[in-house]
Amino acid sequence: MTIQAQWSDRQFKITSTQLKMLDSFGASYKIKKKTDGTTNKTTLDGHELQTFSLSYTVSPQVGVNPLNEYITMRSYLGKVGPLLVENTLFGPDYLMLERVALSANLISPKGTILSGTITLDLKEYEVEGTKVTAKASKYKSPIKKPKKEAIKSGIADIGLKILYNGKDITDDISVSSCIHDMFACSQADTLLIKFNDSKRLWDNWKPSKEDVISVSYGIAKTGAMFINSVVPENGLMTLRASSIPPTALDKTDKSWENVHLLQIAKEIADRHGLKFEDYDVTDMIYNYVRQPNIPDFEFLQQRCNLEGLAFVVYDKKLVLYDEAKLETAKPVKEVKVTADNDFSFTDSSQKGFGKIVLTNGGLTGNYTSKSGLTNVLNQTISTAISGQAEADRFAEGLLRQANKNLTKGVFKLPLMREFSAGSVMKIATTGAKTWDGNGFVSHLRQDYINKTSKVFFRKAVS
Repeated sequence: MTIQAQWSDRQFKITSTQLKMLDSFGASYKIKKKTDGTTNKTTLDGHELQTFSLSYTVSPQVGVNPLNEYITMRSYLGKVGPLLVENTLFGPDYLMLERVALSANLISPKGTILSGTITLDLKEYEVEGTKVTAKASKYKSPIKKPKKEAIKSGIADIGLKILYNGKDITDDISVSSCIHDMFACSQADTLLIKFNDSKRLWDNWKPSKEDVISVSYGIAKTGAMFINSVVPENGLMTLRASSIPPTALDKTDKSWENVHLLQIAKEIADRHGLKFEDYDVTDMIYNYVRQPNIPDFEFLQQRCNLEGLAFVVYDKKLVLYDEAKLETAKPVKEVKVTADNDFSFTDSSQKGFGKIVLTNGGLTGNYTSKSGLTNVLNQTISTAISGQAEADRFAEGLLRQANKNLTKGVFKLPLMREFSAGSVMKIATTGAKTWDGNGFVSHLRQDYINKTSKVFFRKAVS
């Protein structure tokens, strides 16, 4: 494959199945002048926002349907990204797509566009209201020439890559939607991809539920995910996948005596062909544990609720972790949420419980939190309890489970590839200062086509 140029993740390239090359390329750069009203003296004040124009001709004969390409590029209107020409960053770091035009050069008697020219108009992007322009006192050319190593890294970091059973199918399909939902606990990660399969390649691949797909967008990765379904919807193919294998629906009826917690978790991982890891987990030992003919991951979630733990399945690996310790981890970075961002916060902490009384037959477990709340949670469970210490520990875990989603929020920002569910971020707001501080990412929705991240977070449980 030869890449001639690239804007955002859209490549102008030659492959064995596709030819998409630029016909023309234009760039406009104009000095910005400033005249003093008193002295009439004119000085340089950087440059005007730069503009770029790209035109390319496509047709089904070279592997690109003109109408589909036009519709795809319309979905990029308002998006920003760098422009690479001959593997070199050309112009500023951020260019916004402002206009897309299609000129039909050849049309069949039935109205099919047999050849069309696409024109893209790009303009230098103003970051947060500040024009990205060079100042006269420190003037630099807008044409940057990074080192080769940085160029290669940048190209790899920009492009969307899709692997199906280990085969790169990125160039074989035209993706219109790609959304990855990541969850820190209680739910499997999901992947939704909508694509145009004009070459009818998907049927030849004969996908099944045992097949694996993975998506990467630079450092953001879905890991290996198991395909649940691939069905045609509204002229497109819609693929859905999950991080948990299809065997997750199988039920298990089993009991253990004198068994360790990590032993049970690893046994479940092995049963489903997953690797196993744990982080900051105290390996408890139980006199007796019963799994009453229910799915493994449902059973493991019940055990995690009792112990104040959580687990995720990512890239064919089951990871068990201490939730309270991860909540108080060092933030990955600070995230600024302004009044212009789409956000909402909910504080229901006063509805929370300050104490729990847990009963099981003749045993009663108690736990009082440091929150100062006075509401009491009375709960009865059927899970076997071996003694008072275990009853009190289970009570603490269940109180955490009841209170952990009381103080939460959600906001949307441009794509943040460095975060994942289970990350901690330092939140800085301009319109709700009381929400400043660390937030635990409980759910992260990565939209790789629209380049957005929707963050669902909560405050640490007190």
